[in-house]
Amino acid sequence: MAERNQGGDLHYKLNLLFDELREQNCMVQNLKDELKGTAVTAFEEAKRLKKEKEMTWRFKGNKAQHEFNEEIVNILKHIEWSTEHGKDEYCRELVTEACEKIRKRNTLIRIADTSEGGWDTVNVYESNPVASDSDEDAKISRADNKATKKNGERIRGSIRIPRHRKSGSRHIRSLLHVVLLRAEEEVFFVVTEGRALHSHRNRP
Repeated sequence: MAERNQGGDLHYKLNLLFDELREQNCMVQNLKDELKGTAVTAFEEAKRLKKEKEMTWRFKGNKAQHEFNEEIVNILKHIEWSTEHGKDEYCRELVTEACEKIRKRNTLIRIADTSEGGWDTVNVYESNPVASDSDEDAKISRADNKATKKNGERIRGSIRIPRHRKSGSRHIRSLLHVVLLRAEEEVFFVVTEGRALHSHRNRP
């Protein structure tokens, strides 16, 4: 009877050991899959950065949209991986992250579309965060005013006034003097030519 009990205890302990080993094997396999997924992601990210570095963008807005799309694609790839490996909690976190990024992007698009400064307003808006979002309208208004003012200064700076115009009335008088001298020269030439022609006709 005692031997039978000892045999049963040994069998029970062996089953527990095998279950623990199987669980550890699953954990090791999951860790391998995660490391593999991380390695693939790192490789794809390095390849993407290299490709973007080689690209030349004509417009900053297109570059920003492209970078945003790449971020969303990367999140979707992680979501696909997490569903294949039963990482439900991680998958939910990624879905929340993607939704938040898209919501923020749509907010910036609306700001650019409704403000006078356009995407310049968005740039100022993003570069000047505030402690609270309760005065969001005031924040957007300040960003729009700053961007519009900066655009006006840039336009004025691009219009170069010739140096000779800065002398004011003195330069105007100089120009008039030159014009009068040229007019006198023309009159003198016409009168001289007329006299020469008249004397030529009166010759016998």
